[in-house]
Amino acid sequence: MRQNNKIKRTMHGFYSAALACFLCITSCQAGLFNPETFTLPNGLQVIVLTNSRAPIVKQILVYKVGAIDEPLGKSGIAHFLEHLMFKGTKNVSGKELDKANERMGADQNAQTGQDYTLYHQEIPKADLEWAMKLESDRMVNLLLEAKDVETERPVILEERRMRIDNEPSAILGEAINYTFYRNHPYHKPIIGWEHEMETLNQADARAFYDKWYAPNNAVLILAGDITLDEAKKLAEKYYGSIPKREIPARNITVEPEHRGIVQHLEKSSNRVLEPVYYRTYPAPNFKENLKAYYALQIFEHIISSGANSVLYDNLITKQKIASWASAGYSNAMSRGPAFFSFSAQPVPGKTLQELEKALMTEISKLQEKGVTQEQVEKAKIRIVADIDYIRDDSFGSADIFANALGSGYEIANVEDWKDNISQVTVDDVNAAARSVLSQEDYLTAFLLPEKKTEKSS
Repeated sequence: MRQNNKIKRTMHGFYSAALACFLCITSCQAGLFNPETFTLPNGLQVIVLTNSRAPIVKQILVYKVGAIDEPLGKSGIAHFLEHLMFKGTKNVSGKELDKANERMGADQNAQTGQDYTLYHQEIPKADLEWAMKLESDRMVNLLLEAKDVETERPVILEERRMRIDNEPSAILGEAINYTFYRNHPYHKPIIGWEHEMETLNQADARAFYDKWYAPNNAVLILAGDITLDEAKKLAEKYYGSIPKREIPARNITVEPEHRGIVQHLEKSSNRVLEPVYYRTYPAPNFKENLKAYYALQIFEHIISSGANSVLYDNLITKQKIASWASAGYSNAMSRGPAFFSFSAQPVPGKTLQELEKALMTEISKLQEKGVTQEQVEKAKIRIVADIDYIRDDSFGSADIFANALGSGYEIANVEDWKDNISQVTVDDVNAAARSVLSQEDYLTAFLLPEKKTEKSS
């Protein structure tokens, strides 16, 4: 992720009937967010989420490539290229790009994930056309000069030191991923392994850019004060002339069965003030088990959301053994394996072993008795309310579509979300929870303060 100036934008114009015949146009009606979408002849999919309450537009360009697609030995190249995308093109230098963003008052940044890489700007509507011109230029005309590669490599190495190497919890998190994903590329850190990052060069960046950055491997999302006609006109003008390229098939790595092996990790550091407990279970993602995907969202909400949740009520309020406790269903909408995890911190005077015993008691209760119909119905009401709040925020809606489509999902998967949540039964929730929590191939981890050694007199 690169911190930069601020960008905000909009779309103007009309769309002629002559241009319409070159576009595949679809309007999704009566759904959750009701996006309008069309596809340019070069394969670029465009999604429009109109909200005209303020003259601001958010542009997100999502490339369907991430850390999962990096060549062996080149970890971090997806993130490195993200940084280099701000260094200028054949038409606009990096300094000129920064000045243009300052002039527009743009809020801009980028993000590299395991499954996708995205670039986004929020800009005043009056500056949308200029902002779109700059973004489309980066898709095809990036310079990638050797001097920029050499000056930016220390930046990503420092970012790794700041975000991971100097953070004991991040070091442990990296080890958890590496241990939990035994064969899948998700075991690599998105930012890369330091020794491989040090070797990344101009040729590596150029090869990755030429291989994956193309209109037919991207989705353009425009949200805010923008109409479909305006979006069509500007998208065709600035992205339409970029030629499509042959995109290689993405490698689909299957995680092997973990065969009931329990693993344990520990990390101690003088930077840790209070211990933390972690437990992680394999879980199905969206594509593996659609019913379980929605059921586990509800289960997560019941046990971990708010002061009335199961973990808060039992571990914090009643037993007073944890200062905080949470659960998370992660990587659920992703190309790779998901997981369901618990984490908690004991109150002073209690050990991690005591906390673990109390947590395992709660997990056993959930397996044996399950959650109730009342808990499920209350959770569905709260989740649907949260969804409705998101619907009122076109920028938040845009982020959801970026994540979903960047991970290989379809508009319908997003649009059907609310209906599918509403149809989940208490039996669905308990079946999904028991399936996950009954597994004997979980991973536990302790984050510990460094033990103090007594000095001899």
